[in-house]
Amino acid sequence: MGHVLNIKKQSNNGGQFMTTQKKLDQLVQTASIDKQALVYTKFNQTIKEYNKVNKLIKPNLIEHCQNNDNYFQFKAKERFQYIGSMELVIKNTSRFDVTQFKKDHPELYDKYVVGGQSFELRSNYKKVIK
Repeated sequence: MGHVLNIKKQSNNGGQFMTTQKKLDQLVQTASIDKQALVYTKFNQTIKEYNKVNKLIKPNLIEHCQNNDNYFQFKAKERFQYIGSMELVIKNTSRFDVTQFKKDHPELYDKYVVGGQSFELRSNYKKVIK
């Protein structure tokens, strides 16, 4: 999985550190629309890849938490040594069953449905060697 933007603080010409937000603001203000489209596309692809990994790992972590009083500490080594903790927080939720409501009261459902628009950007990219 590639990184689109290096989000670590980097020194600028004056020796000051530039925050991630400043770097993003600078990208939006100075980059061409083509560069912005590429960053957007690569970033969304990275998010999708991370979400797939999270869906695979999360059940194992939930099970491990449940087997350890909903909490455990961990340490792992990649490039650096990391320590941390994980807690399973269980929340009661409720939701409105729209599907059942539509079946039971179609005329009432139609009365309260409000139309609208949503915007989705679908994009892709590939490297082109000149």
